[in-house]
Amino acid sequence: MKIARRDALATISAGVSLAPLALRAQGLTTLRVGGPPAEQALPLFYANRAGLFERAGIKLELSGGASGAATAAAVASGGLDIGLSSMLAIILGHAHNVPLTIVAPSGVFVPETAAGLIVMNDAPLHVAKDFNGKTIAAAAVNDINSLGLWTWMDKNGGDSSTVKVVEIPQGAQPAALEQGRVDGITLSNPAFTVAMATGKMRFIVNIWNSMAPRLLLVCWFSTTGWVERNRSVAERFGQVIAEAAVYCNTHVQETVDDIVTLSHLERSLVLQMKRTLQEPTVKADEIQPMIDAAVKYKLLSRGFPAAELIASTAQT
Repeated sequence: MKIARRDALATISAGVSLAPLALRAQGLTTLRVGGPPAEQALPLFYANRAGLFERAGIKLELSGGASGAATAAAVASGGLDIGLSSMLAIILGHAHNVPLTIVAPSGVFVPETAAGLIVMNDAPLHVAKDFNGKTIAAAAVNDINSLGLWTWMDKNGGDSSTVKVVEIPQGAQPAALEQGRVDGITLSNPAFTVAMATGKMRFIVNIWNSMAPRLLLVCWFSTTGWVERNRSVAERFGQVIAEAAVYCNTHVQETVDDIVTLSHLERSLVLQMKRTLQEPTVKADEIQPMIDAAVKYKLLSRGFPAAELIASTAQT
């Protein structure tokens, strides 16, 4: 049964703190969890360090370094129980009958989020129409960066059909921009902070918010079969992530070391970083605009209700 949003945060602490008394006697349940070292993984790293998972009867077996696409493949094949990936990967998987489902949310993009389209300081590029015919780097062709770029251009006087998107890993995009191999790059943290710290680059716009004022960009997911077989642990995982997300949003200084460990950035850069807002509950209206945009730009042949993606165990 889904937990109502108004009750979720009030009951999380009690649920996570009291239930493990019986669970510890039975031993901890091991969860194989993986994903790329993105800032959106912060609640999981904090919760693991703070012992919140152990209190909930869970032991994490972490696998890091994989891309979102590789993580999705690992979860789908049973190599991982839960993974972290972009929301678009889950949407596309669902549309192709891959039984992926959201067990907990992660980073949500709002207009103030430090992420988006970047150019060189001296580039004559300022508004959407300036990018007509230009070459822009994205982590993958037809990914969430591409979708955000197309939407922003078409809503603001540009022509997305003229832009060329090329695939370059986020960490390598600043060098490609400096070398003139691309006209613009699309980054999120920590790569965004690294690029802007050079002083050579200029931020244009958070392209993703052209789809909606709030957009769930990343989530923790599993397969529907795994959730059905492990309902209790899936629900407890979601409760811990929700508690940790609230803490991370309100305790920026206390989680600096977690970001350093997660991102491998210098502490001085982490202190400059504008944090991504961590979403404690899953909201269908923060997902639906991405589905609709994917249909518009023919990444999907048809749309569907975002609620179909949300596990019944998720905090909503």
